[in-house]
Amino acid sequence: MIASTNDYTQQTVNIWFPEQKEPVYDPTDEAGVVRFNNYWKRELNRMRNGFYLADDRVHISGWLYWHTVYWKIAMYVEDPKTKRKPRIIATPFLRDLEWTIGGDFVACDDQGKFYNLVGSRDFGKSIIAASRAGWQYTLFSNSESVISGGAATYIKLATDKIEDGLTNIHPMLQKKRLMSDWKKEIRAGWKEKTSGLAHPKSSNSRILVRNYQDGTNTMAANGTRPGFHLIDEEGTIPNLIGCIKDSDGCWWSGGGTKPSCLVMVTGTGGDMEKGKEAAEVFCTPDGYNMLSFDNTWEEIPKKIGRFIPATMAKMAFKEKQTLADYLGIHHPDLEKITILVSNEERALKEWWEPEFAKAKSSGNSKTILKFKAYWPLVPSDSFLMVEGNIFDTDLAKQQLKKLTALGKTGTYVRLFHDGEKIAHEFTDKLPVTQFPVKDQSTDTPVVIYEWPSENPPANLYVAGVDSYRDADAKSSDSLGAVYILKRQHSLIGEKYQNMIVASYVGRPKKKDEWNEQARLLIKMYNARTLVENDEISFIEYMKKKNDTHYLEPQPAWLREIVPTTTVSKDFGVHRSSEKVRDWLNGCVKRYMEEVILQMKDENGSVTGEVLGVNRIFDPMLLEEIIKFNDVDNFDRVIAASLAFAMAEALDGKIGKLTSSTDPRISGLYKHYKSGVSLSIVGGGATLIIPSNKRKGRIKLFT
Repeated sequence: MIASTNDYTQQTVNIWFPEQKEPVYDPTDEAGVVRFNNYWKRELNRMRNGFYLADDRVHISGWLYWHTVYWKIAMYVEDPKTKRKPRIIATPFLRDLEWTIGGDFVACDDQGKFYNLVGSRDFGKSIIAASRAGWQYTLFSNSESVISGGAATYIKLATDKIEDGLTNIHPMLQKKRLMSDWKKEIRAGWKEKTSGLAHPKSSNSRILVRNYQDGTNTMAANGTRPGFHLIDEEGTIPNLIGCIKDSDGCWWSGGGTKPSCLVMVTGTGGDMEKGKEAAEVFCTPDGYNMLSFDNTWEEIPKKIGRFIPATMAKMAFKEKQTLADYLGIHHPDLEKITILVSNEERALKEWWEPEFAKAKSSGNSKTILKFKAYWPLVPSDSFLMVEGNIFDTDLAKQQLKKLTALGKTGTYVRLFHDGEKIAHEFTDKLPVTQFPVKDQSTDTPVVIYEWPSENPPANLYVAGVDSYRDADAKSSDSLGAVYILKRQHSLIGEKYQNMIVASYVGRPKKKDEWNEQARLLIKMYNARTLVENDEISFIEYMKKKNDTHYLEPQPAWLREIVPTTTVSKDFGVHRSSEKVRDWLNGCVKRYMEEVILQMKDENGSVTGEVLGVNRIFDPMLLEEIIKFNDVDNFDRVIAASLAFAMAEALDGKIGKLTSSTDPRISGLYKHYKSGVSLSIVGGGATLIIPSNKRKGRIKLFT
């Protein structure tokens, strides 16, 4: 049977060489067959190795040529008449994203790096990954690609896109299959009729499917030797680092200093509920051999993986440019090529900000977090834990950024009893700065922000304590945490009010070292102390030292929160009840969001507010608030919540004490000219600023 000319042709728009015409195959035309074969040899070389334009100044990679000329994807294009968006199969557009990511692929090959790609929904990461797998399978005989994830549903989303491309690709590039099982393996080739074995000319390229099964099957890729390995939706894999480490041996075949595999690890904002380890891999790319980039969005001096913000995701805000204008290289080769470039300012103003305003109008913190996680503007928003995080992460991030800019730290000391009183010595030990802690020393100092007043009166200071089990210390990332909070008061001339003035967060080699530093810290401030009592070793230590008078008995308000509780202990609070946990977390939320200063004009209109989060000086407490969820260890949040709960309980019993002459409050408006007035109500204050007075920036507690 003679093949039809249609068996080898497909109408193809070539954006790089628009004048190029595909020859028709005619087996009866000998010269035409030569032209046909030469044409496809050149095209295959372009797809494999790339080519240069603009007098060799611009390199177009083989994958980018393949993707924008021959690959096929499903897309939804609006019909101008019906306004419907039917599903069609078409060639992908050349966008700024393909240009950037295609360049990253080349950099990975050149530098021997892996690739971590995280960002907004809708930018097409899975389509790009599928295209890379299809490129490897189609163009390189005996090649192997692995498609993996934490669950079959995520893997299928990727393999469906590969199948769309392979099924609809140009007839000259299609391959027969020896195996076609998207749950296990796709293998290219055909069988000999006589023997039933694979024909010797079969390309034998393979796509293998491997399931890490929520991180429990870390060895899933063992035995493979891929040239491309996709780990999709990394934020859904709890034990991602274990999966990466146990797969690493598959990626370095043949020796040498470079891997034999391009590993592509991808994640989508909003799908990071199990993404603690995904965040670690993304934020420490050098530690995992990932291509690294500057974090230009958050002004944080650290490297990250490749991040795609929401403002680059939407096709509606892509605008046509010539490649010459986009690259700033004016050459006829580039003038005829069109690239779709993100107008990020339009996307922000016309889409993101109006949609975010709708989310905020719901008044539901989960709705707000989900929107920001699905459509992140900055890298850290991609890793927001939506479930279980009731806190305003924006407030925490803003305060964390201020602390970083100020370089604000406390005083690092070790406490001891000199025979007469509690004394201190300065130390070169440093607080933990990793969350969760991995490879830092957990033998940490006590941190003092404000030393205690002389002979501290009762009820001025309160403490929250979250201890840890000594037996779990070596294998756990749990830390013991103590926070000392100075309540609001009427002591003239003292700066800190309703603020954390000291902390101790660590895990030394011996548990009693931690117990003793915690005890001395509490005694030094004469602090009424609320302890989490599901771990009782610290309580027992206080009993042994005859210091239980600092410990709060199990509070009466516990039964108001959980009337049916059967937990009965001498001291502290048990967090076994969801209602108790919610109430304690609510104490942190109220503390952060309390309005402590309000600016109004002479007409009574509010022109600005300062919130309670400004009173938090511990960057790692802010870090835990940002990453909070219902699963992991958040020792600082627990200890702080107990301190805030203790303060709230005392506020209800003996009231908040305030003074209009407190320099902390009055100092906030001393720089304004006459005509500015101050009104103090409860624990907050209001500045009345006439519109004709100069505007200033308020700087709190620095």
